[in-house]
Amino acid sequence: MIRPLLTIICAGIVALSPPAFAAKKQGNVTESDIKAAEGYAAWAKMFGQGELASIAVDEERARLMMEFVGDGETLENWTKMVTVNVFGLPATAAEQQKMMLGYIGGFRSYVLGLKESGMAVDLKGFAGFSKTPKDTPDDQAPPPQHALYQFAVGKDKADEDNAGIIFPLEGRLVNFQVQRRQGKTVSTEEVAMLNNFLMSNMNADAAAEEKTAPAKQPAKEQDTDKKEKKKEE
Repeated sequence: MIRPLLTIICAGIVALSPPAFAAKKQGNVTESDIKAAEGYAAWAKMFGQGELASIAVDEERARLMMEFVGDGETLENWTKMVTVNVFGLPATAAEQQKMMLGYIGGFRSYVLGLKESGMAVDLKGFAGFSKTPKDTPDDQAPPPQHALYQFAVGKDKADEDNAGIIFPLEGRLVNFQVQRRQGKTVSTEEVAMLNNFLMSNMNADAAAEEKTAPAKQPAKEQDTDKKEKKKEE
């Protein structure tokens, strides 16, 4: 199994009754981490993998990693898996954008770099997206903060199929990765689901920004205000 060195989805996204997770734990896994896994499990279940097989906390890198499998499968014999990696983002918007851009570029470089270690790699697609205001010239578009990727990798041949999305969510960087092996591949329907998730996240962020943006006063009202001020003077 290929596990990204750099690698989705907050617990509040989907309401879910707490499952009885019997997962392998690594690091200082807390009750809040298990609670978060419940939300991610709802997303993983949409791809057929709702059983939490492993949960790990890397406090040094502020990372939470979860691996989900389907019924009857384990970490040793899985053919279908969903891997979710969540990182904490910095406090300011500028620092968040910098980290998102760096992670997206770094993850792509990591996948391509597997060739240098003797792995077979087939990068099928890697697209970055950003929330760009309407009529913004291409050369002025903000750097990508979201990504959709597809690649296959393996020891002798690229026989482990992967597809996933990277995006910011409520102060976190999320990488949600769907994995298939032993003759199974990520379907076009599953890729479409990932793309829909990503676009929904981008649209939700854009709507939230519009709500928090200061309202512009109509030009006529502004002119009236100026005239009233002159009269008072």
